[in-house]
Amino acid sequence: MKRSLVMVSSLLLSLPCAAAPSAKTTAKANAKPAAKAAPQNAAAKPAVTEAKAPAPATPDPWANKKDLFVAPVIKPSTKVNLGRVERYKLPNGMSVIVVPRHQVPAIDVSLLVRGAGDTANPLDKSGLAQFTASMLRKGTVKRTSDQIAQAIDFVGGELNASAEDDGSLVNCHARAKDLDLCLDLVSDVVEHPTFPEGEMGEIRDQMMAGVEGAKDSPEALASEHGANLFYGDEDPRGRPASKHSIGAIDRAQLVAFHDSWYAPNNTVVAISGDVDSAKLRSALKKWFGPWKKHPVPAESKRALPVASGLHVRIVDKPDATQSAITVMGPGIAHSSPDYFAVRLMNYALGGGAFSSRLMKVVRSEGGKTYGARSSFDAGRDPGPFTASTFTRTEETGSTLALVMGEIEKMQKAGPTASELDAAKGNLIGGNGLKLETGGDVARSLLIAELDGLPANFVEKYPAGLKAVTLKQAIAAASAHLHPTALVIVGKADQIKPMLAKAKLDVVGPLEVVSYTEPVSKAERDAIAAERKASATVSPAESQKGQSLLAEALKAKGGAQALAKVKDLAMSGSGTMTMQGQNLPISVTEYYLGDRAARQDISVGPQTISQVFSDGKAFMKIAGQVRDLPAQASASMKAGLWRDPNFILLHASAPGAKVAELPAETVGGAKYDVLKIVAPDGDASKLLLDPKTHLIAQVVYTEDGKEARDLLADYKPAAGLAIPHHVVHEADGQKIDIKYDKVSINKGLPSDAFKR
Repeated sequence: MKRSLVMVSSLLLSLPCAAAPSAKTTAKANAKPAAKAAPQNAAAKPAVTEAKAPAPATPDPWANKKDLFVAPVIKPSTKVNLGRVERYKLPNGMSVIVVPRHQVPAIDVSLLVRGAGDTANPLDKSGLAQFTASMLRKGTVKRTSDQIAQAIDFVGGELNASAEDDGSLVNCHARAKDLDLCLDLVSDVVEHPTFPEGEMGEIRDQMMAGVEGAKDSPEALASEHGANLFYGDEDPRGRPASKHSIGAIDRAQLVAFHDSWYAPNNTVVAISGDVDSAKLRSALKKWFGPWKKHPVPAESKRALPVASGLHVRIVDKPDATQSAITVMGPGIAHSSPDYFAVRLMNYALGGGAFSSRLMKVVRSEGGKTYGARSSFDAGRDPGPFTASTFTRTEETGSTLALVMGEIEKMQKAGPTASELDAAKGNLIGGNGLKLETGGDVARSLLIAELDGLPANFVEKYPAGLKAVTLKQAIAAASAHLHPTALVIVGKADQIKPMLAKAKLDVVGPLEVVSYTEPVSKAERDAIAAERKASATVSPAESQKGQSLLAEALKAKGGAQALAKVKDLAMSGSGTMTMQGQNLPISVTEYYLGDRAARQDISVGPQTISQVFSDGKAFMKIAGQVRDLPAQASASMKAGLWRDPNFILLHASAPGAKVAELPAETVGGAKYDVLKIVAPDGDASKLLLDPKTHLIAQVVYTEDGKEARDLLADYKPAAGLAIPHHVVHEADGQKIDIKYDKVSINKGLPSDAFKR
């Protein structure tokens, strides 16, 4: 149960959204009560209906008016005036786009590195591109992370970096007078990052928290599993970042990724806003001119997978009250000749919000959901068509039938003439809103540049839409609406019978995957292989391990004394180090054998309680109680098994394995090493003091990263040696506790494990 605050914060996941209400009609509230029944022996009297005169018609006050205004028919213009746009290249090959706009004294600098996106991630290093981008502002040759933050914060600006599918983007926004600072910072973080290891822990934790948060979002899970099922494990687009892949990324890989892709001849910088073009050219040469060009990897052209029929996967989330549904199929590239026809056709299907077929049929008429939508991810390479929605668990089958039915109808017949006209009116008419500012124009031009489109694509976009004929839109629907992947996140035991009744052209077996597992099967298999290898113990290792275990148990106080511990209470204080900050904390812990545990961490007036009892975990904070996901329960259960005070006893139980490993030297001290494998295959390593045989350190894997508990200041309590100083370390985070109270078999508060 010694866990870092990172675990505490990562458990504060978003509560699932409420289920959509049914849209079934109800009886009229003002219906008259039924007439009282006549006595059985009473003679039936014929009903008398009194004729009523029809109510006089209400006169129309606007009838025969000759002076009313008639709304004109508005035809959206296809003309786009981007204003002044300059394009040129620096001597080192860096492309420059300048969009001067003097209305507002502000500027945006956006630098795009082609190819340095998620599609460039090695298959076993998902998240590498994002990790690299996130580390850019964490330190350079001439600035620390704090100095970079202070420089941009002082002028009220923003500096951000992120990885997209096909490239990485660095953006700086500030007042016009601070343009030079933006150029200085952007060039510095792109050209001279140092990727300090001391800053990696914060970024890793943020990315890990994102992975953990996705597990509590059925829609996010459906999207990730949908991409994996559609693309497969051998395509980076099908391998989302995971705790395992993020945990495997080291500094050398960040440096190598940066050195490979980040080059001026592979970069486009767009500057928009209140700029002086002549002075800007000189400033760009000053800040980016010294950057030396070098060869970069060729951007791989990735085709879409070839598949026929529908592959289906259920992501089992037993605590879900809703099902998230995602359907995917082959789509198009941004440069496809069908792009404009597909854009309009999809608007009618599910891209037009409340005017789309999916929203009308699934929400408005069917009452199954709050939202249903479809899209085509058209980038440099062809991307997928996606349709998605969510609904109450019991409505999963009927909702899926409606979604698949509308896709099939559109595929067979295409949009109607009126739907096509409405789509053109909306997309052409609303195009100007996307080009209101210089920044909007610059971003649009950057996207066109990234996706390999003609220089005039943004200007010709409305005309391209207008030129689409009904015949072309129908042909686009016929060619590009062929679902090949279906993912449903929810309660598998209830969803499976519904799928069995659905009339789907399913290929292969139905997959069922737990939501707590990695999305990629290859990664799941790799983790299983690692666990199996770490759990392997030879007879010779086991014999020596048993001897070492016996010495450690004797030093602890003996197996019999440990077995007599029914309850344990400990309290103390210390510090928690997180993201470079030291926070004073107080801690109270309760243990009820190997059945239940509770840890209260107080930071100032705030107390966070984590409780594990009866196989389930929950958290209490600020008077609120929330159940923790199954993965957190499993993690807390594992932490209870390997707790430093009880791990030796658990290692003696049936099903556990022990092995003596070669001695290790850590921090100048030499230790005997005992490997302990839990019955579920989790392995921990104990570093034992060779003189006292007491546990000095416990090393294990937590959330995909190595974690370490350092134990010291052993004192006797009920005949046992109990460490009174414990330090928990995990990926740059540390919690240091000194216990001043320890009681064994003295009883625990009656409400210790209650909600």
